[in-house]
Amino acid sequence: MRCLAGFALVILSFAGREARAVEPAVLIAEWQVVGPFAAGSREGFVHHLADGRGRLPETFSFEGDHPSLLPDGGRATWRVVKGERDAEGRLNGRIPLDFSEVDWDMRESEWGFSGVLNAAYCVGTFELERDELLLLDAARFSGTINGVPHVGDLYDHDLSRSIVRGRAGRNTVVFRSTGYGPTRKPLFRLLRVSPGAGELLVLEKDVLLPDAVVGRAGEGWAGVPVLNLTDSWLADVTIELSGPGLRGSVTSPFPLAPFAVQKVPVPVSWTAASAVTEKGAPLPVTLTIRTAEGVTTLERGRVVRAAEERRLVSFLSRMDRSAQVYGLSEPVGGPSPERDGLVLRMHGAGVGPRGALQDFDWAWTVAATNRRRFGFDWHDFGRLDFEEVRDLALASLPIDPDRVTLEGNSMGGHGAWVQAVHHSDWFASVTPAAGWVGYDFYVPFTGRRSKAFASPELDSLHLRSLAPGRVSLFLDNLTNVPVRVFHGSRDATVPPVQARLLAGALDRRDHDVALCEAPDGKHWGHDNLRGSKKEPSGCLDASLLREFQVRQRRQPDPRRVVFVTTDPDIDPDRHWVEILQQRKVATDTRIEAEIVSPSRIEVSTRNVEAFALDLGERLERAGIELARAVIVQVGEQELTLRRRGSGMRFELKRRAGRWRARAVARPTEGEVFPNRRPGGMAKAMFRPFLLVAGTRGGDATRQESLLHLGRHLAQHWWRRANGFAPIVRDVDLTDELRERHELVLLGGPDLNHETHALRKGLNVVATHEGVRLAGRPVPGRELAAAHWQPDPRADERRVLVFQSTTATADSLLPLLDPIPPGAGLPDYVIAGPEVRARSWGGFRAAGFWTPDWRLDPSNGWRAAD
Repeated sequence: MRCLAGFALVILSFAGREARAVEPAVLIAEWQVVGPFAAGSREGFVHHLADGRGRLPETFSFEGDHPSLLPDGGRATWRVVKGERDAEGRLNGRIPLDFSEVDWDMRESEWGFSGVLNAAYCVGTFELERDELLLLDAARFSGTINGVPHVGDLYDHDLSRSIVRGRAGRNTVVFRSTGYGPTRKPLFRLLRVSPGAGELLVLEKDVLLPDAVVGRAGEGWAGVPVLNLTDSWLADVTIELSGPGLRGSVTSPFPLAPFAVQKVPVPVSWTAASAVTEKGAPLPVTLTIRTAEGVTTLERGRVVRAAEERRLVSFLSRMDRSAQVYGLSEPVGGPSPERDGLVLRMHGAGVGPRGALQDFDWAWTVAATNRRRFGFDWHDFGRLDFEEVRDLALASLPIDPDRVTLEGNSMGGHGAWVQAVHHSDWFASVTPAAGWVGYDFYVPFTGRRSKAFASPELDSLHLRSLAPGRVSLFLDNLTNVPVRVFHGSRDATVPPVQARLLAGALDRRDHDVALCEAPDGKHWGHDNLRGSKKEPSGCLDASLLREFQVRQRRQPDPRRVVFVTTDPDIDPDRHWVEILQQRKVATDTRIEAEIVSPSRIEVSTRNVEAFALDLGERLERAGIELARAVIVQVGEQELTLRRRGSGMRFELKRRAGRWRARAVARPTEGEVFPNRRPGGMAKAMFRPFLLVAGTRGGDATRQESLLHLGRHLAQHWWRRANGFAPIVRDVDLTDELRERHELVLLGGPDLNHETHALRKGLNVVATHEGVRLAGRPVPGRELAAAHWQPDPRADERRVLVFQSTTATADSLLPLLDPIPPGAGLPDYVIAGPEVRARSWGGFRAAGFWTPDWRLDPSNGWRAAD
């Protein structure tokens, strides 16, 4: 195998010189490839070349073969694949993979869409004359370079970059490429970072700048992604933006970790004069970055929009203090003297917020981003981003909160379903288009190794973690919301059975619902409807849809409330009823409450340990009168609630099998914190957090491994969530940093000073002696663990802890990354190397905590001793 020169990349010089090209790219001309292997949907643990105990080969024999479910005979053999070349014969970094010998039609007929999802492994080598730094530019790539894990750009959007330590002599690349069907072209190339390149690389394609509006002053946020090209912690990095009337600057609040990427948020403001230019013309912006080594500048263009044009508005996310944007379109003809309506639109995969906008004469249109064009499922951070954008729109625009309607297409159609069932009291109407029921219904989990090798009890934890995205579980929440469901009858991307199932279930409940299925329509959405020249029929008529939306008003608080949830952090209340605590975490929870007379309320509960009734002004505004003394019947028990003064809100808790009630003041702003309860460790990263790299113990190799884990998590959060994930050392933590951030601790008490300080209060502790779960040893030597819980020193804070028992087990920690949508990790997991062969079947323990963060053996799974 050999390397050839190829691409070049412009990199910024921080020595005051002009920007110049790096040295030629390192490209591999020939690869050894084996595959395809059945790849279970969202199953990132599995390595198909691992043996039955999860051990990876130290060297490869390309003469052998490997078991596989896809080829005839059940074996995948190695083959030589040459790198793709352009018309002039030069390598371009693409590896053309073709597995047409598999009967893909048969696989799809057996397993459906998930049957054609497959993985292949590519092994290549390159030679270097000396140790040097290389810049990874890869797509549809996940693997190792000299044994160190790296991940490329999943969607091939040319965003991802990371630093590779090349070594003199032979270097080995082993990567996995996943896709649907027989062919694809992953990308792999390495760019040499020349000694004079400077300290930082600005990833220009991902710089975020808010739009300007002609003749209007404003303020907002920019996002500037920078990659540290050195092995030093870079402090006091200053980023400045300037242009006609534009100013903004920030000194990075945290040192930039070695070889790590951070998208730094920068506050900016501009005067009205800065936007006085021809609309659509670029407004020049100068980006200046200052470090201890020098200064560099970069020129960018900022888009100028007219007030009537669709535009992007920036804000600082309350989730992780990153710079984000949403799409905004003013009402056609300008805002009315009275409050307008609001159409909240959720975009499909690959579309983005500006492309999701529509123009209405009766409403503003706002589109959140899902953090990236492919945030997927609108779960987790996408859901939280949507909720924040909705709050910003209601707070900043002249909108009637009773005239808010929700739309979404494709991925956004599923998002509209999800937001509707979890926040039905926000919306006047909902019109999802081409959305799916839940991911495991859309792309079934048939091929997951967990289905074959994990116990049913263990596998069920994954489904329970993902339950908030399964719309069908929560349809009763839509009792008071009219729904119009759009789909094409020939949609091959999201089959119409998804819409038929949900609309049919609502119809059986006598809800106000209509299925609007376009005959012979393909991947159908609202955009098809509004631009269609076909003869309209029924609710497929654009004018009828608009008329329907315009006349809808959010219904006032009803006398009867039906509320279903599996996670009260997502949707704690519905109208005048709030669930405060579940009896069993991440389990179907239901409450029905009805005001049957001014002096009587009847309540039934399932899996509810505590709830609240708000019997004050909101019911009065809805025209519901209550007596001063109200009898509340909960099951067979009756309680008398006396309404007086501030005692309009009552909390009811179960004690010793009996309900007890007390009057309380409604929580004030700032006292209600989301994502405080057990229910999945990803929630630890849905508030501002720090990745804390361990420096304890003196093992430099393991410390570097933990720092690389921090780089992996930070890059993944940036690439997937467009987010801000600072890395700090454990010795640099201060009380102020602890108070303002959640902590993601990298390393157990042997390796991380902060974990060591908390060890006596941690539910899971991993040392060289093994792993203990709630004080009890877990069998196994090579183990990795991840869990979250309250900080033992401050109950209002949370910590997420990654730990392992040995240097070999450190390689399992990146597999426990909770960020990917669909990861579905519960509150704690302990894994052995067998996860590479059996996925969740390789877990030694996993589960959810009790509501007060203790071990609940009935709500988890543990391998036998």
